[in-house]
Amino acid sequence: LVPRSSILTSGPTTVAPGVIQAVFTVFVMFVVWYLTSSISDAVRLRDFELDGANARLRQADEDKNQQMLRTTHDLKAPFSGIEGNIHVLRHLHWDSLPEEVQAIIEKIEMRSGTLRSRIGEILTLGRLRSGSTSEVSEMLIVLKTLLCDVIEELAGLATEQGVTVAVAGDDISARCDPGQLKILFMNLISNAISYSKPGGRVEVDVRDRDEGCLLVVTDHGIGISPEAVPPIFEDFYRSQEAAKFNPKSTGLGLAIVRQIGQNLNATIKVQSEVGKGTSFTVCLPTPTQAGAG
Repeated sequence: LVPRSSILTSGPTTVAPGVIQAVFTVFVMFVVWYLTSSISDAVRLRDFELDGANARLRQADEDKNQQMLRTTHDLKAPFSGIEGNIHVLRHLHWDSLPEEVQAIIEKIEMRSGTLRSRIGEILTLGRLRSGSTSEVSEMLIVLKTLLCDVIEELAGLATEQGVTVAVAGDDISARCDPGQLKILFMNLISNAISYSKPGGRVEVDVRDRDEGCLLVVTDHGIGISPEAVPPIFEDFYRSQEAAKFNPKSTGLGLAIVRQIGQNLNATIKVQSEVGKGTSFTVCLPTPTQAGAG
C-alpha cells in the first residue's frame, strides 16, 4: 500500500489510492465468497430435499409393489379352485355333458389359464423388482446346458406352433443367478416361438466376445414395427400386430426380461423388421466386469 520512494519523485506521497483499491478488492472477494456460500448452501439444501423426495418415492413404489403382490397372490386361490373343478368335470362327468356345456367349460378353462398365466407373471415381476430373489447366490452356469433345459420345457409350445428351435455357438459359462437367467431365457425363447409363423425356425446362438457373453435369440416371424420397438419392454404393452397374432400374450414377458437384465447388469438390444422377424441380443458381463460395475 505504501508507494516506493525514489530520488526522482518529489513532493508528498499519499496512500489513499492503494487503500481504496485494497478495500474494493476485499469487498469484491467478500461478495463473491458470500454468493458462492449462499449458492452452495442452496444446492446442498436442494440435494437434501431431492434425496428425501426420492426416498419417499422409492418407499411408495415399494409399498405399491408389495400391495400388488398381496392382491395378486390372493387371486391365485380362486383360479386354482376353478381349474380344479374343471378337472373334475373333465374326468368324471365330461361324457354326460351336452356339447354346448362342454364348449362353455372349454372357454372358461382357456380364460382361466390365461389369467393364471398373467397372475404368475405379475408375481414374478413383483418379486424381481422387490429384490426378493437377491438372496440366491451366483453360480457358474454352462449357458448351452441351461438353454437346452429351457428348450426342452418349451417343446410342447414349439410343437403346438409348428416351430423348430435350434441352439448353436460357443460352449461357454457365465457367473449369474441361475433362477433369473432361466426366466430370461424362457421369456425370450417362448416369445420367439409364439410370434413365429407355422413351420418357422427359432435360432438361439451363444457367443463369447470381449464385451461379455452374448445370447442371441432370432425368429423369422411377424417382426416389430419401428414405432413399436421403444415401448416393448413396458408393462402390459402389446402392439396391435402382436395382440392380433397372439391374443394370449399378457404383455409382461419383455418387462420381466428388462428387469432381469437390470438385476444382472446385462444389456439387451433389439433388431426387427416387419414381416421378416426379430432378434434379441443379451450381453452378460464377465465376472470382472460385473465386479467392476
